Amino acid sequence: MLSGEYVNRPDLPKYDIIFDAVGKRSFAECSQVLTSEGIYVSTLPSIELLGAITQTFFLPGPTARLILAKPKSRDLKSLADLLDSSKVKAIIDRTYPLTEIAQAHRYSESQRAAGKIVITVRN
Repeated sequence: MLSGEYVNRPDLPKYDIIFDAVGKRSFAECSQVLTSEGIYVSTLPSIELLGAITQTFFLPGPTARLILAKPKSRDLKSLADLLDSSKVKAIIDRTYPLTEIAQAHRYSESQRAAGKIVITVRN
């Protein structure tokens, strides 16, 4: 079932790729904000995801994919280069100083974050 926050929301931005490395949102939810040829990629296998992969193989519209891989320094360097060149954009919800890490953790557990939570460390 789709989350109520995504249903019938034409005002939401559309994305070409959603890379979900933590299983925060399902393909069904993310398909609402993917372009018609968008791709949802997950690193966490599940029955629901395998069903979505099978379904999207035969039907037009956004597709679901699964990636199983071990991180390699060469790949992480390539990802860093994509981020540095703004070809890939990380979505940051909130930033907290290290002194407020308990508050950041509480916010993380609330499951309201719509992006990454960043902890800044200053010398």
